Amino acid sequence: MEKSSPDKSLRKVTKMGFLGGGNMAYAIVIGLIKHGKVEPSSIIVSTRTNSSGEKFAQLGCSTTTKNADLVKEVKGSGSDGAIFLCVKPAQFIESRSNFRALLSCFDGHIVSVMAGITLEALEDVLGKGLNIVRTIPNTAVQVGAGVWACTVRNNYSGFEKLQNLLSTISFFPVVEERLIDIISGLSGSGIAFVYTAIQALSDGAVKMGLDRTLATQIAAATVIGAGKTVKETETHPYVLRDKVCSPGGTTIYGIHALDKAGFNGIIVDAVEASTLRCKVIAQGKQEKK
Repeated sequence: MEKSSPDKSLRKVTKMGFLGGGNMAYAIVIGLIKHGKVEPSSIIVSTRTNSSGEKFAQLGCSTTTKNADLVKEVKGSGSDGAIFLCVKPAQFIESRSNFRALLSCFDGHIVSVMAGITLEALEDVLGKGLNIVRTIPNTAVQVGAGVWACTVRNNYSGFEKLQNLLSTISFFPVVEERLIDIISGLSGSGIAFVYTAIQALSDGAVKMGLDRTLATQIAAATVIGAGKTVKETETHPYVLRDKVCSPGGTTIYGIHALDKAGFNGIIVDAVEASTLRCKVIAQGKQEKK
């Protein structure tokens, strides 16, 4: 894997530990290593089984099946260490006493990526006075193009270096906590909605006779281009859309088809459903499966 030389100005976060080795943890680790911001040897990941840690070991990271060993190793970096809580929200609540025992005396950064778990809930479990950051990233951090919103009780000493580091792989806004669940629905879950749109665009082109590989490449490039145009021109999406819709042309016929199918309402409903699910998780109303 090609990677740039580490940026020494960002390496004050000297050790990073990930409690949980799921898709989000893997996306973060890949992003940090790929962009050269953290050496693989500076990362340790705790997973339930040795086999689930193999993908991290192949990147050059240390792995363990014992959370206590991970915390002990990261503690050696003092306030320059960071532990990422990448477990499922239900697991965190169910094992609250274990997490409190592990982290109540940790003086580094504690970064939660768990949907629906508020700062108050984190402090109730881990204790007050810790350097806790509640965040909601999306998986595009793995390519250095993520959205990773965060909220923090106070900009504690040392928060800036964590912010600088994580903003190298994402748009990293610091927001009021009341907005985190909305951003989770918009971006944390929303990236999956965009993937679905890319798949649908590709399906449409395949139906009309285009090769699947080329169709998907063009669909993805179209979405990237549209997003970049909105961001860089700071123009309302509907204004940009209208510039594509020539009178009697092909695009307005397609827009009419989307309107008839209720496309806008479907997307709004999806963001709303994901946002409300975060609030359900925050209230501890986990569905039994």
